[in-house]
Amino acid sequence: MSPKKSVFISHASKNFAIADELRVLLEKQGISCWIAPRDIPPSSSYGQEIASAIEACSVTVLVLTDDANISRAVANELELSFAKEKVIIPLRLKNIKPSKQIEFFVSNAQWVDAFYTPLKQRVRDIVAVVLAVERHTAIPNPTPEKKTFIGQLEKSLEQCLRYKMLTAVSLAIFLVAISLMSYFGIYKVNHAIDEERRLINQDPSIIGLMSAKGEGPLNTSIPGDITIDVSLYNNLKNTANSEINAVAVVKTDSGERGVVNLKSLLPNATIRDAQIIEFKVPKNSRQVLFCLTAPHPESKERVSAIWSYQIVVEGKQFTLFKEGAPVLVDSQSKQGHECD
Repeated sequence: MSPKKSVFISHASKNFAIADELRVLLEKQGISCWIAPRDIPPSSSYGQEIASAIEACSVTVLVLTDDANISRAVANELELSFAKEKVIIPLRLKNIKPSKQIEFFVSNAQWVDAFYTPLKQRVRDIVAVVLAVERHTAIPNPTPEKKTFIGQLEKSLEQCLRYKMLTAVSLAIFLVAISLMSYFGIYKVNHAIDEERRLINQDPSIIGLMSAKGEGPLNTSIPGDITIDVSLYNNLKNTANSEINAVAVVKTDSGERGVVNLKSLLPNATIRDAQIIEFKVPKNSRQVLFCLTAPHPESKERVSAIWSYQIVVEGKQFTLFKEGAPVLVDSQSKQGHECD
């Protein structure tokens, strides 16, 4: 048999936090409460304990919510409370109507609304009804709720405090997620940088890439030039443009050597991520060295990546080859003295 209590709190299981908040406020006013699952002894019959509690309590307070409206357990508790002729007080925190399955049991009840004011203020009306029932005096009508600015402000603060645990947990989860994302993001970036440094140390040509292609008719009867297309890629994103040089060293079949500043052929002489340069070399040219020079990311010493191409003329046709391989991109790790 459940011990004698003043108030049986009927609520949907999903609304236990609000119901327990109500219990705390009532018990602070000296009103003893019975609430599941707190007051159900271990290994006891759930239904039997609830039935005994309803019979032992003076008043049933219903926490009326959307969840309570569809709860069969809540409907059973109200039906039993009605059968035991208990005073039923529906408490609403927002303006909702009772569902069909509970409407009959609360139609003539003492309604207490807390739409615009804090719950702790409206609890006074519940206390007044409970005391009247237990003292066998006239049951007062709950005072109508008034909508005031201060009341709404306190209501908003109450809601913030009510859900502070949920907010705190959500915030904690969010912060942990952000921290993990930041950690893995930083790890990924650092790993990429370390890998890039490793590759650059192995092969300084990683500072960028040059590839060239050229093939076409050559009219030997008319003096002219050979047109070469060069693709230039700068991989040093954080290196000042002034620290990067790109040149082509052209060697002719007579042993002459000429240097073409490829940066001067670019708009504003700026090497961006990827650009294509078209330039001409004399038709008696037989070799072109493409050189990309920049500070080494680790040692800060200037290093040069060199790509060597041969110009092969056969009859009236010319073809550009990389060290005998047709139009293939490769790199050499040298100190760049051939580009001086």
